[in-house]
Amino acid sequence: MSSGAAQSSSVSGLVVDDRTGRDLSPSPGAERPHLGTEQDRTIYALGLALAESVNRFQLTESELALVSRGLSDGVMEQAQIRLDEYAAKIDALVEARSDRAFRQRERTGTAFRSRALATLQGAVKTESGAIAIPVREGSGARPDTKDRVRIIYEGRLLDGTVFDRTEANTSLIVTVGDTAVPCLTEALRRMQVGAVQRMICPPARDFFHPRIEVGSTLIYDIELLQIVRGVR
Repeated sequence: MSSGAAQSSSVSGLVVDDRTGRDLSPSPGAERPHLGTEQDRTIYALGLALAESVNRFQLTESELALVSRGLSDGVMEQAQIRLDEYAAKIDALVEARSDRAFRQRERTGTAFRSRALATLQGAVKTESGAIAIPVREGSGARPDTKDRVRIIYEGRLLDGTVFDRTEANTSLIVTVGDTAVPCLTEALRRMQVGAVQRMICPPARDFFHPRIEVGSTLIYDIELLQIVRGVR
């Protein structure tokens, strides 16, 4: 316990700050704070931001209660342990929970891709393990790996969250063999100009995106508009 941390005593459920005599007990039946003002909502948003930083731990309800107590105790200078003594254990917990979450996302994605392959018309499994589903066949030329092409696309997670897309009324010019997204590159190699294809992509450990958790299965809808000539 930190020598500088304030002490508290508990008697029959009453928690009192030994330094100030202040009652620290939660009010029985206390209502959740209302979000009545913009300032209230801003402070609430701070809580949401803190939640994002701990979501990766996949906390149970009882564990979340302990985190809430730690946050409250830390703010009120009522720490019951020394934080520096637990830094290594926190790191170990992060690693263990992240690995568990990764394996769960992999299992969920594998099951999803298997169902898609079995039930969606025209679905085929590619060499990488992605599931390619033709949405519209193209009739134009098929690009080479070094060709630059104009595309529109949208990337989603399994829950429908859109993490990336071309802006409305715009397109993107990319080199077929160098899109930075392995699954997108694989799709373009299979397509003809005019085609629309959906790719359900297995997790790529070498692909990182700030809005995507490692191990997530990704869904891309890609339309190949044209092969661009004379553009560097």
